[in-house]
Amino acid sequence: MKAGAIGPRWALVTAVLLLIAMPVSPGVHAATQSGTCFSDSSTSGLLSGRTIIVDPGHGGSDPGAVNTATDPDLVEKTLNLEISTILKDLLVADGARVCLTRTADETLSNADRYTFANAEGGDALVSIHLNSVSNADVDYTMTMWGKRSKDLALAQAVLTKLVSGLATFPDGEDSPIDSGRVAQFASGVLLKSNMPAIIVEAVFMSNTQEASYLADSTQGRETQIAQAVRDGLVAFFQQQGGSDGGGGKGNGKGGGKP
Repeated sequence: MKAGAIGPRWALVTAVLLLIAMPVSPGVHAATQSGTCFSDSSTSGLLSGRTIIVDPGHGGSDPGAVNTATDPDLVEKTLNLEISTILKDLLVADGARVCLTRTADETLSNADRYTFANAEGGDALVSIHLNSVSNADVDYTMTMWGKRSKDLALAQAVLTKLVSGLATFPDGEDSPIDSGRVAQFASGVLLKSNMPAIIVEAVFMSNTQEASYLADSTQGRETQIAQAVRDGLVAFFQQQGGSDGGGGKGNGKGGGKP
């Protein structure tokens, strides 16, 4: 070995030591798979002791729905991440530990999502999506559940808050949403998560009015969606008996195809 040279073994050891020594921002904790968990030990609130998995739907090579009638195009995967990030901040402010399945534009399988959720011991999982159809007049809000015994109560609690929270736009104008729907959906993310788990199809991004608000995040429609989901989660845990302070592992075992 030449003077000053570092052999492969020592290079590996040095790299590991550097990684161990790297500082971690307060409140951010690296997690398994590709997700990241966030918390604030100085904050307590209605969700203290809870671990909530927030799953921004689609991502990477899967854009989800795309509305080309706006300029620029509305892309569901991007909006899902924006809403999920706002929701994360709201939940952390309520004392929860919040784990995002993705924090960037990356491709995840259903298995990636439920494996991460189960490894983090989530008390609830909410997968954030937006709906889309060819008829630009259609608009309603929807939640979907996989297993009745573990998921339906969460789906109903969140839907109630979505219907009331999205009935008007941020500027006070009435929105087309005056009702909501709950449906069963055999998604692997729901079926194989060991905790109450739902998919939220918050609004129709194909609706002309919704698209005009979603196209400009400063108008606040994304925040309204996140706030309604937050309110639904609080209502659900209050129905279940409040915070248990333990960050439990959920109440069911997964099954079914991804």
